[in-house]
Amino acid sequence: MRVPAHQLTIVKQLGIPIDNQSLPSLQADVIQDGVIGYSLQGNPKGRASDLIR
Repeated sequence: MRVPAHQLTIVKQLGIPIDNQSLPSLQADVIQDGVIGYSLQGNPKGRASDLIR
């Protein structure tokens, strides 16, 4: 979990708001990038797949 924590620190330092309630109104490319992350192998599965749909 060190990489996600580091990425969260960067987002906070950049002043990017984090608001889970607004996620459905964001563009899909933004959501997919955040959901898939950095270690995807194969097609997204489970909750990640559900969120992309």
